[in-house]
Amino acid sequence: MINQPEKTISSREEDTFYPESFYVTRKLVILLMVLCFAFLLSEVMFYNNTWDDAYISYRYSKNFVENHGLVYNQGEYVEGYTSFLWVILVGLIGKTGFEVPTIGKVLCILFGLGSLIITYFIVRGFDRRYRMAAILAALLLAFRIDFGVHFQSGMETSFNIFMLSLGFYLCLQKHRYSLFITGIVAGLLPLIRPDGILFLSAIVISELISIKNGSLKRCLKNISLFLLPAVIILILHLIWRYSYYGELLPNTFYAKSSGFYLIKYVRGAYYLLKFFVYGGGFLYFIPAVYFIFKFFKNKHVRTMAIIIFLYILFNIYASGDWTSYSRFMMPVLPLIVIASSFGIMKILSLLKANKIVSVLVILTFMAAGFQNGLFLKALPTELVIKHRKRIKLWITLCEDFRKYKVEHPDLIIASSPIGAIGYYSEAYIIDMMGLTNRHIAKHGKKFMGAPGHERWDIEYVLNQKPHIIYAGHSTVLPDGTRKPGLGEHTSEEIYEQIWNDYENIYIPGLDEFWLRKDLIANIP
Repeated sequence: MINQPEKTISSREEDTFYPESFYVTRKLVILLMVLCFAFLLSEVMFYNNTWDDAYISYRYSKNFVENHGLVYNQGEYVEGYTSFLWVILVGLIGKTGFEVPTIGKVLCILFGLGSLIITYFIVRGFDRRYRMAAILAALLLAFRIDFGVHFQSGMETSFNIFMLSLGFYLCLQKHRYSLFITGIVAGLLPLIRPDGILFLSAIVISELISIKNGSLKRCLKNISLFLLPAVIILILHLIWRYSYYGELLPNTFYAKSSGFYLIKYVRGAYYLLKFFVYGGGFLYFIPAVYFIFKFFKNKHVRTMAIIIFLYILFNIYASGDWTSYSRFMMPVLPLIVIASSFGIMKILSLLKANKIVSVLVILTFMAAGFQNGLFLKALPTELVIKHRKRIKLWITLCEDFRKYKVEHPDLIIASSPIGAIGYYSEAYIIDMMGLTNRHIAKHGKKFMGAPGHERWDIEYVLNQKPHIIYAGHSTVLPDGTRKPGLGEHTSEEIYEQIWNDYENIYIPGLDEFWLRKDLIANIP
C-alpha cells in the first residue's frame, strides 16, 4: 500500500505536512475510492435509513410540484422547513414526474459520494503531492458510521456536507476570483441550513486574523470580495421570505426557541460528547488535534480549525438533536477526517513506522470510526433500525387514513411526528410542536422538552377539533383508564376533555392514537 517513490521532492520539514516517503499510485487511489463508494452503497442497502423529518421537506416539495406553493398545509403560508434549497431542489426535479422521496434519497446518495471526492481533492488542494493523505481522508470518512447513517437520511444533511466541503475546497484555490466564488457558496449555505452562517463567519474571522501577516488594505479587500455575493444572496432571500411568508425569520426559529435553560447547554455538551465517543473514541481525534495545533499558522489549517470550532459551539448552543448520532457535526466531518489523515501521516513519519505498522494503524482508525456499526444491538445503531421499522408502520397506517379521508375530506390529524404521517396521509396536519404551525410556534407554552420540540398548546389543538390525535405512549391508570402521553405540563381538565371526546386506539409498535367518538372509522 505504501511504496517508496523513485524520486523524492525535496522540501524543508516545516513546509510539508508529511514526508514524501508515503506514496500511493494513481491506480491504487482509484481502487480505494471504488471501495469507499461500494461500502457506502452497501450501508444504504443495509440501513435504508430515512429520518421522519425528511418527509416534512418532502411534503413541501410535493405541494410545490403540484403547484400549491411552498406550503405544508395547502393555503397556509408557514415556513416550517429547515432547508429552503433542499425543498426547492427536490421539488424542481419532482416536476419531471419522479416520486419526491425517491428523488431525495438519490440526491442524498449522490451528494454523499460527491463529498468523498471533494474530501480527496481538498487534501490535494493543500499540495498535490499529498495523495496518500487524500485517499486516507476519503477512507476515514467512508468508514464513519455517523456519516454512513446521515448521508442517506433523506434530509438536507448530505447536501450540506457537500456544499460546505465545496466551499472549503474553493478557499484553497489560488485563482483571483476564488474568494468571490467561495462567497457564493457561503451565501447558499444558510439557505441549506441556518447554521451555514458559521462557514461565512469562519472565513471572515480567518481573514481578520491574517491582517497581522499582511496589509490591512489587502485583507479588507479579500473580505469585501468574499462577502459581496454572500450578502446579496442572503438579502434577496430575506426579501423573498418576507414577501412570501410575511416573516423575516422562519417559523422553525420561533418553534425551537424555548427560552434560557442552563440544562439545555449541558444537554448540548452531552450531545457533542457522544459525537466523540460514538465516532471512534477520544483517541481517534488525537491526530486531528495534533495536526491543527502544529500547523495552525497555515492560513487554510487555521480556517479549518475555526470552522470546526464554531460548529462545536453551535452543537452545544443548539442543545443537540433527536436523531441518533450527531447530525449537527456532520457538515464539518470531512474537515475533521482531513485533519486526522494529515495527523496520522505525520505521526507515522515521526515514528518511522514501516509498511505493515502503517497499514495496521490505518485499518485501526477505519474500524474505530465504524465501531458502532459492528454491534447492531448497541446504541445508537439499534435506534436507527427501530426508527426505520416505525416509519414503515406509519406509512402502512396512512393507507387507512387516506381511505378515511374519502369519507371525511376535512380530515384533521394532530401529531408531533409530522413527517411520514403528514406526507402519506395527505390530511390537514396540526403540528403539536409548532414547526409548521404559526400559532403554537409563537404563542405556545415554552417548556424543557426534547431538542427542537419545546413549544406546546394542547388547548389550541383541541379547539381545532382534530379527528385523530397521535399522543405517543399512554399511561394505564389504576382504574384501567388510559392517560394520553401528553407530558407533565398537561392539566387534568385536558385529560378529561380527551376522555370525553376521544376513543383510545392502541396499535402495536406505534404507541397510542385517539379517535374522535362522533366519527366512524375503520382503523385496524
